[in-house]
Amino acid sequence: MTPASEAHTSEPLEILSAFALPGPVRDCTRLAGGHINASWRVRPEGSKGRSFTLQRLNPQVFPDARAVMENIRRVVARLNAGPDPRGCGSLRLVSLISGAWWHVAGDGSHWRLYQFIDGASTYDVATTPELAEAAARAFGGFASRLSDPPLDLVETLPGFHDTRLRLQQLEAAIARNVAGRAGHVGDECARVLEETALARRVPDALESGAIPCRVAHNDAKLANVLFREGSAEPCCVIDLDTVMPGTPLHDFGDLVRSMIAGTTEDTSDPSEVRIRPEYYRAITRGFIDGMAGLLTREEQQLLPDAARSIMLEQAARFLADYLAGDTYYRITDPEQNLRRARVQLALFEQLSGLRSSA
Repeated sequence: MTPASEAHTSEPLEILSAFALPGPVRDCTRLAGGHINASWRVRPEGSKGRSFTLQRLNPQVFPDARAVMENIRRVVARLNAGPDPRGCGSLRLVSLISGAWWHVAGDGSHWRLYQFIDGASTYDVATTPELAEAAARAFGGFASRLSDPPLDLVETLPGFHDTRLRLQQLEAAIARNVAGRAGHVGDECARVLEETALARRVPDALESGAIPCRVAHNDAKLANVLFREGSAEPCCVIDLDTVMPGTPLHDFGDLVRSMIAGTTEDTSDPSEVRIRPEYYRAITRGFIDGMAGLLTREEQQLLPDAARSIMLEQAARFLADYLAGDTYYRITDPEQNLRRARVQLALFEQLSGLRSSA
């Protein structure tokens, strides 16, 4: 869930003339969704049925677009350098006629072109433990292939998954109280801020060297895996803009947060949220299997805390945006961010209870 795309002046057909396509463009259709980056499905003549995805990066979210694109170029090059033993492929960039891998338009916008993966589908909700396990295995394998040895990447969004920082930002939002809402969310904010020890656990371990710095996707969720149509067989991990140095423990946490309940974070009644223990076990199995023995004992021990930390972090982010007047996340009503925060806290409490009873 992300902010709206920015205004722009460059047009896609004008941009496509810079790319090394197999023929003139016969169809260019804007794709629905894509809250961060605008996307188009492109069908050129002479492509033997192949199509492509054109995307414009949002500079409000990614101010250093060149660093984002260079990270992606390196990620795609690593993933395409050899076969994945699990058969999960990779996105493929299309170069410019000049040989470069992205285009900078006259208005400063950055554009890229991927080969479209035909016969693939996505899921928004994990309807079976097998689907959740397959997605977790895909993300584990993705991190493993980029982390052994660690790919040299730039941290394009510093502090993105630093839960300590997110709690500090919540404290600042409470103090500013821009929207005058602090009196309505005192209990929720207090509950989040009680967990400062947990918030420190993973980032402190990373900074101290207790766990190694690897490469992480940083937006691991079911919708960011392409599956072979009509199956639970992954064919590709997508949405690579947030891939950067860090810890795959955050990816595990995001997977648990986004799949363990079987409902979206926009559910209208947070009291109805229920975690599914069998999905937690499936995600854990899949992720560890995908990491192919790379996780250390310390990393494996931190997996439950990483999952709870991400829920706590997301609750803090929703609350901070609610207090700021809903300036970051898209909303359809004034209380939506508050409901989202309560959903995350419900997940957090239930997962904490599951862990203590295990």
